[in-house]
Formats: sequence, C-alpha cells, structure tokens
Amino acid sequence: MLRSLTLAEPGLGGLLADIPEAQPALEEWMQARQSLLAAVKAGEVTRAVKLFFELVNHQGADTFEKQPDLVRQIFLDNARTVPLALAAPPPSITCAMLRSVAVPTLVVGGAQTLPFFALVNEVAVGCIPSSRSVSIPLATHPMSYQNPVAFNEALLQFLAQH
Repeated sequence: MLRSLTLAEPGLGGLLADIPEAQPALEEWMQARQSLLAAVKAGEVTRAVKLFFELVNHQGADTFEKQPDLVRQIFLDNARTVPLALAAPPPSITCAMLRSVAVPTLVVGGAQTLPFFALVNEVAVGCIPSSRSVSIPLATHPMSYQNPVAFNEALLQFLAQH
C-alpha cells in the first residue's frame, strides 16, 4: 500500500536499548525528559510546551521565547497534545521489525540535532534494507521549519525517485 516511507528523526529510543555506545545519548534524553514530565504532572502545560520545544530544538534555554509570535502561538495552541504524547508508552520498535520494511525509506535528520535522534536515525538506516539518510544543514529536530528549502529539496528528490 506504500510506495515509499520518510522518517524524520523518529523517537524510537527502543532501538538504542541494546547498543552500549548509545547509552549516554539515551540516558541524556531520558534525563532531559524528566523536567518535562514533572511540568506535565504539575499541570504546567505551557511550561511543558516550552521545555519540550527547547529539548527537541537543542539550541539552549529560552529558545521558545526567541521564536516568531506565530510559531509560539502554534505550539501553545497545541499544548494539550504534550501530556497526551508523554502519557503514551514509547513504541516498542526493534531492528528486527524494521528489517521487514519493504519500501524505499528516507531517514531525515538535522545536522545539529541531539545525539539521541542522530543515533536513532543511524540505527534505523542500518536496520531498514532499502533505506538511506540525509542530513539537513543548519537544523535540529524541527528541520522542516528551520531549513525548509533543504528539507523540501531532499524530500522531493527522494519522492521523484520512488
């Protein structure tokens, strides 16, 4: 039913569980999520949105405040989704499962992303038989927003081939 698949830094931390070299990045990710989870548990949804944005942007504190008004408003309008996303257990996707992906797959990552996302991308490409990766320059996790020209070019080039 699919002709191709594109994954943009999927949050599949389970792929890193059995890789000793990935443990520091996985632990850093899990630790960073703790303040985010605490904000959600305290009912501080706006603070949770800001912390989430800063975590995935990997550009330091107050990153959220430096965004254009429209971008901040979009995230705040969707604040209710942060507790929902964190309440769900992470998917238990394994390399063995990814080996069954039978369509050409593009795995996209930001060149300046968190080590967690970079490692997940690397492992996913190693697991999916017909996959390749592309790195979006001058971008972190929200690469389609930070460098839309490069992101769209990579995606359109891949789609044109498949």
